[in-house]
Amino acid sequence: LGRHQAANAAVALAALGVSLECEFRSADGTRLAPQRPTAARLEAALSAARWPGRLEISPGDERIWWDGAHNPTGARVLARAWREAMGETPTALVLGVTQDKEVGQFLRALSGPWTRVYTVEADTPRAYPAEILAQQAEKILGVPAEASASTAEAVERARAGLARGERMLITGSLYIVGEAMAALGEDPTIDLP
Repeated sequence: LGRHQAANAAVALAALGVSLECEFRSADGTRLAPQRPTAARLEAALSAARWPGRLEISPGDERIWWDGAHNPTGARVLARAWREAMGETPTALVLGVTQDKEVGQFLRALSGPWTRVYTVEADTPRAYPAEILAQQAEKILGVPAEASASTAEAVERARAGLARGERMLITGSLYIVGEAMAALGEDPTIDLP
């Protein structure tokens, strides 16, 4: 979901094209000759591509979305993609970041139709304090914000407060997204071939 995914797919295809021009050898020195994939195989591969936690809907609750945006550029891309997909649908934000991030710039870039913010600290020593994040989010985003004791608590509080037609977006860190997935019983892993 989002324009940026087309650019990501183009980069992946360009990398594939370059790799097909290179000479590869196995560990025993045997020359490998990769075959150029057909258009149908490329289309199938791109349509099956998945990166858990990247602008993805929860399989268990269509009102809940998550994205691991964790820097100002990612926040800007997320905000644009969210508006393109959801318009101005009122949305509760569950937000947690790490201490090494530019929190003010991140929040300014994350402008959106947020109705309230639930801040959390990921289960990592690098977590940014939820209370301070709530104060900053309220000031910069201009909506009520409150700190939660855990990601699971924030998700439940946000879900309980959703009005009809509202959405929830969980973002700020892949740590938070993973914790939210676990709290909702979702499996963030993918099966690789």
